[in-house]
Amino acid sequence: MISERTKAALAAAKARGVKLGGWKGGPKVDGRLGVRQAQAFAVELEPVVGDLRRRGLSLRQMAAELTSQGIQTPRGGQWSACAVRNVLLRLEAG
Repeated sequence: MISERTKAALAAAKARGVKLGGWKGGPKVDGRLGVRQAQAFAVELEPVVGDLRRRGLSLRQMAAELTSQGIQTPRGGQWSACAVRNVLLRLEAG
């Protein structure tokens, strides 16, 4: 019943010439901005992560160490092995 009303309303809007879906004219997001910020964060963290790597710690151990040192992820959370791996991959890529 609801899907029938929705389909009818969308068909009526389309018949009136209303553009449905797509970009509505709001701000355009630069997807490269997040990449640049993540790269800058990885470079900033390189001395600490490099030391942990030289000590031979696993990704999980590095995550635990970063969290215990009070170093937060870029979004303010705790570290996971996957997040540490992402930082290391960014550093390797340059």
